[in-house]
Amino acid sequence: MYEKIIQNYLTINNNIKAFSPNVNLIVVSKNQPIESIIKIIEIGHINFGENRAQEALRKWEPLIASKDRK
Repeated sequence: MYEKIIQNYLTINNNIKAFSPNVNLIVVSKNQPIESIIKIIEIGHINFGENRAQEALRKWEPLIASKDRK
């Protein structure tokens, strides 16, 4: 499952960079589990968007806290 997510991300990001290196992809994490978000972070992506502030807080507070502990 995660391989498909990573492959799709890399394909889209590479297409964007080929068109314009000054454009950044924003990954929408709406309705995605934290595990999927972690896989994208692990390959270096840092720009994410979320539809609802409550959803963002529920996902990102634990991710940030775990990063701070490392």
